[in-house]
Amino acid sequence: MSYRLFWIIGLLLLTACSNPITSDRRQQSLDKTLWSYEQSMRWDELYKIWSFQSESVRQQHPPPEGLENIQVTGYEQLERPLPLEDGQIQVIVRIRYIERDRQVVRERIDRQLWEYHSASNRWLRSNPIPHFTR
Repeated sequence: MSYRLFWIIGLLLLTACSNPITSDRRQQSLDKTLWSYEQSMRWDELYKIWSFQSESVRQQHPPPEGLENIQVTGYEQLERPLPLEDGQIQVIVRIRYIERDRQVVRERIDRQLWEYHSASNRWLRSNPIPHFTR
């Protein structure tokens, strides 16, 4: 009986240890990043979302003009973050927004690719942010 109990406790310990602390830090960083990104979208801080991109993407895709004319009215994550490769995930969201000057409601599906940078413990978007165009 005690032999069986020993193996059960051993298996439970192995299961508990299979999720290392670095993985927890990475997950916490992802949760915080996605929440901050969503808040920037929702609260009319669209120019701030460019700071969530990697440097190379920022250089190739500067913020478009006219963002002050856009008001995000909805930001809905359509599915859980999908792991792609080690340190990469995909998030698919639906963004609803209004063009203020025309009072036109639009919708866009945004397929976000995020990459983890271990040196800074930070997730950065590795694909361009969608343009809110007419």
